[in-house]
Parts: sequence; structure tokens; C-alpha cells
Amino acid sequence: MAFGVIDARVHVAEQTLAKARVAEAEGDAQATLVKAKAQAEANKLLQEALTPLLIQNKAIERWNGTLPQFTGGGPVPFLNLERLGGDAGQTGGR
Repeated sequence: MAFGVIDARVHVAEQTLAKARVAEAEGDAQATLVKAKAQAEANKLLQEALTPLLIQNKAIERWNGTLPQFTGGGPVPFLNLERLGGDAGQTGGR
């Protein structure tokens, strides 16, 4: 009979451990969901706040003053001289 009591206690302990593991997994899943929702909300707010002018200003602030050695054949990024009132398409009367 002693073995029957021990087996019952082991079974109860295993069930308790299994329930604890399930509860921990559910808690981890809930925490992941909360983090993901918070990140999505932060991304949404950032997207609403960003404007092309703000992005250009940030790029200018981070610029170290040297032009890239290779730009891929296109215009130099963030330098839109026409919008700034410059004469980007003219060669000075030549």
C-alpha cells in the first residue's frame, strides 16, 4: 500500500508541475503579445510624426560633410536644390 500512496503523490506532483509550466507559458505568451502591441502603437505614432522634411532634416543633421564616393548613378540623396530655390539644372550661362 505504501507504493500506492507514493505513486499518487508523484502523480499529483507531476500534475502540479505541468500546470505550473502551462501557466508560465501562458504568461510568456501574454507578455510577448503586450510587447508586440506596444511596439505596433509606437511604430504607428512614429509613422504619423515623420514627414519628408523631417526625414531630410535628420539626414542633414547626421551628415559629416563629405559626399559619397559612389551614389549608384542617381542624384545625391537629400540634396533637392530645386526645392531649396537653387539653380540645379543650369550651368551658369555656358
